[in-house]
Amino acid sequence: MAKGLAPAIVAEMSGRAWTGTAVTDVATQWAGETGLKASGKCPFGQLPLLEVPARGKMPAQNIGQSVAICNYIARIAKRKSGLEGDGSQEYAVSQMLMAEGEDLYNALQKNQTTAFVKEYGKDGKVTKEESKKWWTEAAKNQIAMLDKLVSSTEGSAFTKGGTSTGELYLFAMLHQMKLVKGDILDDAKALLAWYDATKANASVAKVLSGESAIGELKQYFMEH
Repeated sequence: MAKGLAPAIVAEMSGRAWTGTAVTDVATQWAGETGLKASGKCPFGQLPLLEVPARGKMPAQNIGQSVAICNYIARIAKRKSGLEGDGSQEYAVSQMLMAEGEDLYNALQKNQTTAFVKEYGKDGKVTKEESKKWWTEAAKNQIAMLDKLVSSTEGSAFTKGGTSTGELYLFAMLHQMKLVKGDILDDAKALLAWYDATKANASVAKVLSGESAIGELKQYFMEH
């Protein structure tokens, strides 16, 4: 999952045909002389990567960084997808939520062990005590602010359609938080209702079940 979940959900929601490849063997698919990292395709030497084929006079393009990938897909998506929201105000809300999703991801990288970094206090991770404090204080504070924001709207989502790029990006990060701490949203009733509704969306459910073009996306943040 990590940074790959959000682009997969946005791609599935876009209404455009797409294919995807999940890295299941880091040693062979990513690292090594024949791996993707050595290929030079990734602009910043990291995943995810969106490979856009040439079309007419437009040359092929490799796009890195999850936010850029999601925004690009939203730009070329079918109008009914709702990825860019309805008007400038919803677009602003979407971008705001995307930035919040980035903040949550960066905090998770620092405060939670992963499938690859399995010990606290090493490789840039805080101590286990500091991790617990983040989950109970800073993370809960961010969730409370999100709950207040979604509660202030006329409907049950942050935008009328509920499928803006920022909402899907935020969902991808909250979903990964919830996989680690199943009760993390329990005190945020409005946010939890929005999360559950988004999770039930057919396109989102297809990605989470491993039935989309990218296949199974394995859990990244976890306890050991």
